[in-house]
Amino acid sequence: MPVETGGQAIMNDTSAAVPWWFRAANATAPVAALVGLAAFSAVVFFGFGKPPGTWMSDFVWFFAGGECFESGSHMYAQRCVAPIVEATGWGEVSTGLSYPPQFAPFAMIMSAAPLEVGKWIFYLAGILAACATLWLVIKTERRTRGSNSDQTLNHYWAVLLVLGASGVLASIWIGQLTLLLVPLFWLVFGLVKNERFVLAGLALAVISIKPQVAVLLFFWLLIHGRWKELASASAWALLLSVASFARLGPVESLLAWIESLTSYQNYSMNVLGSGQIMGLPSMLAVGGIEFPVIAATGLGAVLLIILRLRGNIDPFGPMALATILSLQMLVFSRSYDIALLAPAVALLWPTNRSSIGQAILFFGVLVLFCMPQKLGMAFLPTAFDAHFRTLLFLALAAIFSWCAWNGRERFTRTSSSG
Repeated sequence: MPVETGGQAIMNDTSAAVPWWFRAANATAPVAALVGLAAFSAVVFFGFGKPPGTWMSDFVWFFAGGECFESGSHMYAQRCVAPIVEATGWGEVSTGLSYPPQFAPFAMIMSAAPLEVGKWIFYLAGILAACATLWLVIKTERRTRGSNSDQTLNHYWAVLLVLGASGVLASIWIGQLTLLLVPLFWLVFGLVKNERFVLAGLALAVISIKPQVAVLLFFWLLIHGRWKELASASAWALLLSVASFARLGPVESLLAWIESLTSYQNYSMNVLGSGQIMGLPSMLAVGGIEFPVIAATGLGAVLLIILRLRGNIDPFGPMALATILSLQMLVFSRSYDIALLAPAVALLWPTNRSSIGQAILFFGVLVLFCMPQKLGMAFLPTAFDAHFRTLLFLALAAIFSWCAWNGRERFTRTSSSG
């Protein structure tokens, strides 16, 4: 019998190791991509399933904040913001913008063009951000897999993961900011590792306009002593806040922001227990259990300290960021914030040597990641039905924390059969 040598032997070895589920998943990958594209087209281009009048409804607030600055007022003035927002179909508006002072120049940029033109520009920016997120998923999967010879699951599945995700689609449709920040979150650690502290600080300052999804990220930098990046971020944030400070003064700007934030949280959709708010504090509030967001943040910080002391991963690699963001989602998040975790799912990406258990885990995460909230609620007809994504965040936080604790830069589980 002839002896196989070199590449032929390796090819036959790899071929023999390809399990049935892997072949089936790769064969159906183009169909998955088409499903993702179909969902994207139906929602983003035609508003399928979206209530009338909701297209770019959040962008209107940003536009109003910028308009108020240009008219001599400011973005926290309810008397200025309310008429602009209400004129577009919103109900009674009882507050100004709930974004920190460093958001002022972005609001002014968004109001530079007429409202209808600005909506289309922001809409296209959201579509481009979704494409960038898709690229980050594939890049993260390839980076963490390294140069080994395993066959990876077809990346057509990434099209479904990102372009078919209900949170991503909602963010584009209503004109939310989170999706535009995803690339910054997933590129900032590269800047930190390469000592590009000025650019890292700028990225962090922009990220800080959404403090509710960035607190633990900043805390991670703090406990790793990244003082240059934090100092740079502070300097950039102060520079971005100049417009607000010049109009109101530093102290008054901060007080006005806090007042607007408090008023904003009084809306029924923003209180803990609302189906619009994800995370453990909100889910527990449904059952009458009080778990303040600040306490949940403290618990997340303690877990990060433990990983700082005992973990064995690259502190500024994808696994570290996946752990930070999954914990942050457990503290406080909205359905569209799930886009931040899309590149993290790449760390679960199966190969031909993964076990059937890992495959089931990956596809389970994929389903929950993409599932529209109304559909998820139909499957869980309980008082907690609107909070099924919190269970996803809990599972991801546990998996990524375990990987960080054990020094794994990627979640892999090799099949015993080879």
